[in-house]
Amino acid sequence: MPSDVNVQQDGLKATWTGAGPAQIYMQNPAGGTDLRGYLNAEAALEFDTIVHQPPAARTVISAHCVYPCFAEVVATSLFQNLPAGSKATVKIPVSCFSPNLDFENVNTPFLVYTDAAFSASFANVRWVPNGAKDPDARKCSDLT
Repeated sequence: MPSDVNVQQDGLKATWTGAGPAQIYMQNPAGGTDLRGYLNAEAALEFDTIVHQPPAARTVISAHCVYPCFAEVVATSLFQNLPAGSKATVKIPVSCFSPNLDFENVNTPFLVYTDAAFSASFANVRWVPNGAKDPDARKCSDLT
């Protein structure tokens, strides 16, 4: 469902009911893209989010290469610790997805998955060169 994060209807609101596993993702249906340059440029996966209901159980953020290749970080506490109802910008170094992610063949650069109750809006999802160097970027060790 469309949602307001930065401006009117710039985001997508996802609500997991806890009735079973579900995911929201952005994918290139044409296949994998070579994103090795982002790893070399100390990039971060960045997105704006508003948590409406914190996750009730394990929640992950992942990036996928052409199936069955993927890498994930645990984001349960990340989402639980964001102020509910307020916009936050999350920055996760793309190096957190290494070495499991084949950066030469990424077809899903953003995916959020859980099997429990959780509700959040997502907008402005991007990979940003040098974003991992920002002082507010997460540490990979915090996402386990």
